Amino acid sequence: MSSSPGAALRVEMPVQRADTTAARSLPTGADTAGVFQTWLPPEYTENAAKGLLTQRQGADLQLTAGWGYGSLAPLDVGRDARVQVDAGRAITLVGNGQLTVDGTLRAAGGRIELQNFGYGSDGASSKGHDRSIWLDDHAVLDVSGEARIATDLRGRRYGLVGDGGSIQIGGRYNASATSTVGADNFSLACPFTHPSGCKGKGLVAGRAGCDGAAGCPSPTVRAPRQGRA
Repeated sequence: MSSSPGAALRVEMPVQRADTTAARSLPTGADTAGVFQTWLPPEYTENAAKGLLTQRQGADLQLTAGWGYGSLAPLDVGRDARVQVDAGRAITLVGNGQLTVDGTLRAAGGRIELQNFGYGSDGASSKGHDRSIWLDDHAVLDVSGEARIATDLRGRRYGLVGDGGSIQIGGRYNASATSTVGADNFSLACPFTHPSGCKGKGLVAGRAGCDGAAGCPSPTVRAPRQGRA
């Protein structure tokens, strides 16, 4: 499974809303299916009278490559490709073969997971291999929070400032767990190495969404509330 270089995938969830004009002319007992229309609301709806921002319902995205432990399949997010979900939602890439990211995964204040099924005693193999989870030069994993600002009827600003999200690569993290399992079939890799560790050009970001928003610290000051990365 792969995305073409430069491809864009934006995950959205339309809703059904009633056409009130059509509903008024509908005979009693008639099928109401034709009254409803598919509609995609804006990600945030402003209510200037109440000073309220309402976020639409979003959707998570999970891409899975491979089936079982005998059929390996690569999963590749091509160079400069962009995969994005609404704020607070999740992007999960799961595979049993080579997993490579050279594009952008964006889930503002949400969750990004790069997983490889085959942990612990499930599907363990004594045979060596060269599969990995690879973040290439142009990879960007971004769960930074975002700020949305609007103006009410009196000209005052209101809005939302989101927390940063979380990024998990490999085994899933559980803060309350007393034990954990390690991945037996992947290594985390970068395009090149450095004496201080893995220093590829890929970017992992998880800051809060406060920078530059009204009532928040100056853009030259990093917001103190940081996401986990």
